[in-house]
Amino acid sequence: MGEAKRNAAARAEQRRIETEKIRDDLLKQTDNWSFEPREWEVPMVAAIRELRSVQVYRPSAEAMAYARMPPRRCFENAEWYSAQNPSISKPVIGWIADVYGNYTLHAVNLILRDGLHQDWTPVLGDARPSYPFIPDPHLVQRKEVLEDRVRYHHERDGHAISYGIRSDPQRTLRHIAKFRADLLAGMDPIKAASQPLVD
Repeated sequence: MGEAKRNAAARAEQRRIETEKIRDDLLKQTDNWSFEPREWEVPMVAAIRELRSVQVYRPSAEAMAYARMPPRRCFENAEWYSAQNPSISKPVIGWIADVYGNYTLHAVNLILRDGLHQDWTPVLGDARPSYPFIPDPHLVQRKEVLEDRVRYHHERDGHAISYGIRSDPQRTLRHIAKFRADLLAGMDPIKAASQPLVD
């Protein structure tokens, strides 16, 4: 019985650690979306909504674990994967739309033999086997090699984009303020992320 209790305690501690990792990751995301509104955001969202979306598939959990791709490094991951054999795949940059009207920059791989799109970048708290993605041929990517890592810069129509754009910036800022408060108050991060949009 003592061993069973220890095992249960170890599992509970592991769940707590994983939950706090998700909380920290979501808090960083709130920072990424907290920039001041820009006059070109809403027109750019309207243009992106006219683009065709595709379905992106994630490899199996076993394949993802074997690949050991780091989270939050989608541009680097997509480039590295395609560089292993450029005749098989190529990186594609575009957008992931969320239910709040925000569009996040993202990169996946186009598998050339069948035209399917794959995503090798793990996302904490998101176990969906597939999701919609909007490839954007108007995005321009520039790679900057630093001492300790690689940084990617993106532009569209001459505007620099650091993380994403918002269809209603003020509403997103209000929602993020509540979301951040819920996370800091100790709410389960998955529950906090599923809260209704603040009007």
